[in-house]
Amino acid sequence: MTINWGSPARPKYLSFVYGKYWDKGDFKLFSFNKVPLGWSMNIWRLSISYDNYEKVK
Repeated sequence: MTINWGSPARPKYLSFVYGKYWDKGDFKLFSFNKVPLGWSMNIWRLSISYDNYEKVK
């Protein structure tokens, strides 16, 4: 599921992905990573990411 807001030229996205059938090796119990456009967090098989395309130059 993805939620987006902001103007079409500078959108922001919040994404949720639940991986029921994904390989367990792809996930850690908990991890948090900063990425150039926002952040990404994994809690077991749930992945939450935030992307702010306003930061793109």
